[in-house]
Amino acid sequence: MPLTIAELMEKMPGAFIPEKALGVDADIQFKFTGAEPGEWVVAIRDGAVDVSQGTHPSPKMTLTSDSSDYIRIITG
Repeated sequence: MPLTIAELMEKMPGAFIPEKALGVDADIQFKFTGAEPGEWVVAIRDGAVDVSQGTHPSPKMTLTSDSSDYIRIITG
């Protein structure tokens, strides 16, 4: 069974590599359309990542994608 957007976003902290994010302080907005619409915020700071559903008032970056396309990209 294919992964859902929620499952992918929940798995993100486990895939996070703190050493690759040294000095990063960013809030990234994910906007998904299509079969699984929704918005998520990924906050990266102090070598840690936090993922939550919702919106950020002023993200450093916004990624907008069809949910099916994003799942295909992430899962190869």
